[in-house]
Amino acid sequence: MTLQEISSGRVKVHTDSSAIFEASIANSEQPKGPAVVAVRPERVSVWARESSPPADVQAIGAGRVMSSDFLGTCRQVVVESDIGPVRVLEYGDAPARRSGDEVTFGWRAADARVVEADVTAPSEGRTLELAG
Repeated sequence: MTLQEISSGRVKVHTDSSAIFEASIANSEQPKGPAVVAVRPERVSVWARESSPPADVQAIGAGRVMSSDFLGTCRQVVVESDIGPVRVLEYGDAPARRSGDEVTFGWRAADARVVEADVTAPSEGRTLELAG
């Protein structure tokens, strides 16, 4: 993953899987070593692959729904993608996703935070090494 500064506290992220999106720097300073992009699962949007993204949402990637579980007040959807598993919490009248559905996912730039990776902690996702 490489970061290109756009403005103070905002960067353009280029991932190894060719995804390009905007994100915020969590502590106003670019990480110097390994970094991760953190997005809360309720801030991730998922839509049918042939549809357009919701307003203000940047399309990040596509994948296949691996699981979709009802959790009482929401549904947890896990999408397998080129950037790794993406967890989504959907509330309200969002259409039910089924295992095997082909979807696109994304988030608003303000909801993505680039932070230094804690290399001593186990990680379910991927830790992306910064180049340069």
